[in-house]
Amino acid sequence: MAPTAVRRIALFLACAAVPALAGAARAQTPLALEARGGIALPQEAFKDDVNADGGYSTELSATWTVLPFLGVYGAWQRTEFDRAGSEGSVITDKGWAAGLRLSVPTPFIPIDPWIRAGVVVHELEAGGLDGRGGDGVGVEVGGGLRFRLGNRISLTPGVLWTRYGFDAETVLDGKVNVDYLRVDVGLRLGL
Repeated sequence: MAPTAVRRIALFLACAAVPALAGAARAQTPLALEARGGIALPQEAFKDDVNADGGYSTELSATWTVLPFLGVYGAWQRTEFDRAGSEGSVITDKGWAAGLRLSVPTPFIPIDPWIRAGVVVHELEAGGLDGRGGDGVGVEVGGGLRFRLGNRISLTPGVLWTRYGFDAETVLDGKVNVDYLRVDVGLRLGL
């Protein structure tokens, strides 16, 4: 076969593939669901104030893509810390988070970095720490990598930092700063 004929066939196949790829891209909605789980590491002030020790975290989130690389996310989060010196006692941090997620595509490899930042509305529950003014409001910032496993599914390991103030009745003149890192991995499904 002549080189010109091979080029024409390759050009024809490339042109024929464009509508098929566009159709596949349109078949996906801009919605992605994600389940995350991992370990939680309290930072020094929080660790010292309430005797928080390491624990675990879980999260369920949904992200709606509003621009090609930018999405708006909402998440339900729950983190449990062991309480140092109190066998069987736990500190539970739970609540909502919402913010922006930026995905940075890398076209030639199946690994994409991501970052996110948002607002959290959480509550802290433990003996002697139950709040008197409702939920604490704060921030979260994080980032990681997305490893594409298929067209719609990926693994998303990351590190996230959460901080908010919490009014407490019996500790530190009524104020506790909740401050911790989460090292976790997510399973993300594009719909």
